[in-house]
Amino acid sequence: MKAHRVFLAAAATGLAAIPCAAEAQVPDEYKACVTIDADADRLACYDAATGRARMSDAELEQVARKEAAENFGLPPERQQKYRKRFDFDTEVKSEIASLGSSGTRQTVTLANGQVWVITSGGRMQQFLKPGMPVSISEGAISGYRLKSDRINGMETVRRIK
Repeated sequence: MKAHRVFLAAAATGLAAIPCAAEAQVPDEYKACVTIDADADRLACYDAATGRARMSDAELEQVARKEAAENFGLPPERQQKYRKRFDFDTEVKSEIASLGSSGTRQTVTLANGQVWVITSGGRMQQFLKPGMPVSISEGAISGYRLKSDRINGMETVRRIK
C-alpha cells in the first residue's frame, strides 16, 4: 500500500511538470501573438511567426469569389466568411443537371452541384428540362428567383444543398 502511494505521488509530480515543459518550448514570436485581440491581426502575427506567406488581395478575392458562388442561396449562418468581406454579384448562372422531387415540391439540381426546391406554384416548372440554362438571383425583397431565357416567367426557389 505504501509503494502504491509513492507511485501516485511520483506520477502526479511528473504530470504537473508537463505544462511547464510545453511552455518552455513555445517560441517568443508565438507568445507575442497571444496578446493580440483582433482576429485578423492575430492571424497575421502567427503567419509571420511561422514564415507562412499571406495571400495577396488578388488571391484572397479569387478564393472569396469561388466561395461566394458555392455559398450562394444558403442561409447566412451556413455561409462562409468571405461573403461579408466582399460585395459580389447576387446571381448564379448554370444549366439544369437533373430534376427531382422533395415531398410534393420539385427540385432542381444545377450543373454546379447546387440543389434548389421550387417553393412557388407557378406553371414554369412544368417546362423545365435537364440541360436548360437558368439563372437564380436574389429577389427584390427576399428569397430567390429561378428564371430561364427559354421560358417566360419565374419561380421562387430555396436552396437545400
